[in-house]
Amino acid sequence: MAEDQDFAHDTLYRALNQPLALFFELSLELCKGVGGLNRGYLILDDVLIQRYRSGKLGLKKARDTSTGAWVFGLSLVVLGWTDGKRRIPLAFLPYFGEESKLDLALLDWAEEQGFQPEGVLFDAWYAARQVLEWLHAHGWSFVTRLRSNCVLDGVQLRRHGGPVGSRRGG
Repeated sequence: MAEDQDFAHDTLYRALNQPLALFFELSLELCKGVGGLNRGYLILDDVLIQRYRSGKLGLKKARDTSTGAWVFGLSLVVLGWTDGKRRIPLAFLPYFGEESKLDLALLDWAEEQGFQPEGVLFDAWYAARQVLEWLHAHGWSFVTRLRSNCVLDGVQLRRHGGPVGSRRGG
């Protein structure tokens, strides 16, 4: 989500120094101002804010998915909105490496705020059964990539070769 954007990492870093409720409220009002509740797409993604020598601050090492390296930093799960031209970070939650439901918490938050997006965009990392079932139950369309080891219509995805059907597995 931060690629080709001059503001993303710095904006999130500054927002961490503010009360989160204020950041979420301002982002939501900005999104409402451009008519984003009933149009556009929600983006579910993660961002790593790398902080050198942050081991002293209690930050853990995390894998930077862009380089594959292990670095000290703060990993965030981010929910953003886009209409294809503008991107607005709406909400984020810190990820500390344990099994979590942060993606579902952010989707629940978006629903509570009244979002009815045209779709939800996310990568294979968030294509877990619980997320896909949540989206289906709420009638929200989505675009994602699935890992090749997933089972689709009883056939492992890398061997499927046919039209996409219903996904099984986790």
